[in-house]
Amino acid sequence: MRQPSSAQTTAPVIVVGNNKGGIGRTVTAVNLAATLALSGRRTLLVDLDPKGDATAALGLARDGTWRGIESIEHPETFLASCVSAPSTDNLDVWTGGPALEELQAELWRETDPRVHLLDHGLSGARQRYRSIVVDAPPALDPLGCNALAAANVLLIPLSGAAFSVAALEETIGMARELCQRSLKILGVRLGIRDGVDEVGVALPGSSGTLDCSIAYDAETLLEATERGLPVFEYAPTSRVARSFVELGREVIRKVLEAA
Repeated sequence: MRQPSSAQTTAPVIVVGNNKGGIGRTVTAVNLAATLALSGRRTLLVDLDPKGDATAALGLARDGTWRGIESIEHPETFLASCVSAPSTDNLDVWTGGPALEELQAELWRETDPRVHLLDHGLSGARQRYRSIVVDAPPALDPLGCNALAAANVLLIPLSGAAFSVAALEETIGMARELCQRSLKILGVRLGIRDGVDEVGVALPGSSGTLDCSIAYDAETLLEATERGLPVFEYAPTSRVARSFVELGREVIRKVLEAA
């Protein structure tokens, strides 16, 4: 793993999540993290989903080795588990995969599941990196709650086709309950599905939506994912790649530079 400079301010944790699957959460997390890395910022992507799709989308093997609770709770162990993304400079990954199912099961067995393990484990990463992006699982289970509890920013992908007020309100309510710091909640609109512009949706109880939308080209995104590449590395001139670069600029301006 590359060794980032330690002379930097504490990195905010951007959790990409929603208590609903199929809304572009993972593709947003992967391509946002890669775009932030492209800008020259040392970036960490945390894949907290047992499916490990964010890990695979960057050309890495899904983690099937059980590392114990200390792998997520202890800052030194957490950092030691991070690996470099093979095709993207400045980007490291805490890999997800089937091993997280064992962690999830262990947390469920506890009478009072601990929801601040990730928050504690990220304390060293906040000093090492300039930006941290977490791909949260699409459920308010122990892993999902750990993601929300660690957030400085909750970024919620919004799609008219997959919009659920109940899921949004549940996610936002749980984040506010668990987070022990000031929390900014932002939405990003997912546009262009099958050639049709979607206007996005309002985000209740939030800080607003970012001034950009993602040109959602499912075919290009799928091809990039199958090759283990961020979309701007696979199809740099595509509309969807340009829209993720714009998302990165918005996040830098409204989140990272404002921190």
